[in-house]
Amino acid sequence: YQRIDGLTTMGQIIQRHAPPSDDNDTAAYVAFVCRGLGIQPTDQVALAANHELLFNLVKFVCKEEEGTDPYPDDMIRSAILAA
Repeated sequence: YQRIDGLTTMGQIIQRHAPPSDDNDTAAYVAFVCRGLGIQPTDQVALAANHELLFNLVKFVCKEEEGTDPYPDDMIRSAILAA
């Protein structure tokens, strides 16, 4: 979403990922992810430059989407490095 759509904040990214038009409670989703990451929805983020932030984002998105974190940390880290 950053590279293709030019989104710069976590609020924008989650809004694009889980829009209300898809029956998501987007505001709650943004709040959950941002609270977990310790950032504000309007904070500028650079995910490609911060692998740890991206790693944690993936974990929180998995928790929000699946109710759990089903993927091993090393799998997530390998996927980030391969992207």
